[in-house]
Amino acid sequence: MDRRKCVFCHYSRVRTNSLGRIYCPRCKKRYSFKKTERVKKIIEYFALEIPANKASKVLHLNYKTVYRVYQRLRRKIAKRTEEEFRKLSGEIEVDDAYFGGRRKGNRGRAASGKTLVLGMLEREGRVFTSLPENLGLGQVLEATRRYAEKGSVFYTDKFRSYKSLFIYGRHFSLDHAEKFANGRVHINGLEGFWSFAKERMLKYHGISKKHFALYMKELEFRYNHRNNDLIKLFTELW
Repeated sequence: MDRRKCVFCHYSRVRTNSLGRIYCPRCKKRYSFKKTERVKKIIEYFALEIPANKASKVLHLNYKTVYRVYQRLRRKIAKRTEEEFRKLSGEIEVDDAYFGGRRKGNRGRAASGKTLVLGMLEREGRVFTSLPENLGLGQVLEATRRYAEKGSVFYTDKFRSYKSLFIYGRHFSLDHAEKFANGRVHINGLEGFWSFAKERMLKYHGISKKHFALYMKELEFRYNHRNNDLIKLFTELW
């Protein structure tokens, strides 16, 4: 590691004080090399989707130390997602999914222990998730107005609450009992995200409702940046 350059933004004119701590005038970060090397290793494990309990054993670090870094990264990811948000537009797939719990509930109102997630995917673009209390007609329309541009084209399945989308744009729906696609009318892109998210959620063996939104925003960010260098992105976020 080149100590003359900032480990975060690679600026070449860092300053060192009498205690050996580094200050970068460009990104305004202060750090010590020993601690930063340890944190960067934890960030690498986070980027590789290795759970905190396993990472702590491999790195020979206290679990709470690793977990604190992971949670700080998740908070920064959620903040960055909020800062960079712009309304979805064009062709948008809309669907809902349930996470956690074992007992099935009626669609639109999750069973005890389950968390309802509403997803929107911009074709050839980004996915966005929100956590509505239920999936009534009003909640779907409110979320659409908040997160999508008016006049967009919406694709859904036949669930009754999505019928309100015609008020805000063009709406096409498909009965999954009959087929999963009819030309451009499908939600296969969003189904791909649900599979991506649920596969990763299983690694954690249960997530508290208090922190669920952070984990979902992490997965949203990972999916939207799946073709990018995540180690670099997460290091810059730190």
